[in-house]
Amino acid sequence: MNIGFIGAGGNIAGAIINGIFNSQLVDSKQLFMFDPNREPLKKFEDLGANICDSAKDVVNNSDYIFLCVKPQIIFDIISGIKQFVTAQKCIVSVAAGISIASIKQAVGFDCKVIRVMPNTPLMLSQGASGVSCLPPVSDDEFDFVLNIFKTSGVAVACDENQINAVTAVSGSGPAYVFKFAKAVIEQSVQLGLEQDKAAELMYQTLIGAAYMLRDSGKSADELIKMVTSPKGTTLAALEYFDSKDFDNIVKGAVNACKNRADELGASK
Repeated sequence: MNIGFIGAGGNIAGAIINGIFNSQLVDSKQLFMFDPNREPLKKFEDLGANICDSAKDVVNNSDYIFLCVKPQIIFDIISGIKQFVTAQKCIVSVAAGISIASIKQAVGFDCKVIRVMPNTPLMLSQGASGVSCLPPVSDDEFDFVLNIFKTSGVAVACDENQINAVTAVSGSGPAYVFKFAKAVIEQSVQLGLEQDKAAELMYQTLIGAAYMLRDSGKSADELIKMVTSPKGTTLAALEYFDSKDFDNIVKGAVNACKNRADELGASK
């Protein structure tokens, strides 16, 4: 089973490829990749992957074709390869906002397409990805691609009409966390902590809190109560959040993200 990557020099493509290598899901000789910038591909070539001279060569040699390019250029890429896409090949797109139907239309027939919404922690094998498809993709083909993303974190199967919600939760979610962490660290420095100490404490707090949410078996509300004492320090912070309508600010941001993903899809 050969796997091809167009736009293989990008961060997300590199993360997917690293996951495949680390899991030994396929032999390195079964990987074919192309990017106009060949420099990032040298490490994969050294590991035995095939570096192609064109996107066409990737398509001709691959059963699964990963389109790891920006949404703005994906249809230009498809225009250049569509004559080489056959009914047996499966396209895997990680382009935000680009629907399966629009890819099928661009290719020119009811081809096999799997759509994925990954996120940047994939680069550290801690990704969270939503994966969807429509017929004629088979269950085996879908499971194969789902397992590729599971090699680099968590991957869940979802309906395509849920993908933009996935974007709002996990696709863009790391930026929400980064922004929150940045604000806490900056204020901690103002309160007298050194930058490196504030950062180390905050990073571990995020990691520990995430583990508690995932593994404790308790709800977020129950965990909040565990940290909060009557008239205590945590309560003071939470009451300030409430006074600024923190929950609705976050929910509004998530909605704005999802709505923008809808707009991007509608414009294609």
